[in-house]
Amino acid sequence: MGAYVLAGELHAADGDHVRAFAEYDVRMKGFVAACQKLAHEGAMWFIPGSKWFMKLRNLTLRMMPYLPWRKVIEQAPLKVGNAIELTTYEVSSSEGLPVQPATPRP
Repeated sequence: MGAYVLAGELHAADGDHVRAFAEYDVRMKGFVAACQKLAHEGAMWFIPGSKWFMKLRNLTLRMMPYLPWRKVIEQAPLKVGNAIELTTYEVSSSEGLPVQPATPRP
């Protein structure tokens, strides 16, 4: 995702990397912060601080298919992934024909 945004901003800035990097930073800042927050909060599940929490984690993972709040847990990464609005950058091929960029997944 970052490569797509950076390439698009470089193209939109006509190669002016200073302007492109500044716009890239603006567009990616919220998304990166959301990803880092999810990673930081999720780390306690991968690196439990005590044996008690490790047992709780293991029990929760085994029970996950039956928990009523499993959808909330399953959809947390999707919320972060959708925290960025991708721009459709106008590009053209070397033959002068318009190129259709890939459509982002919902």
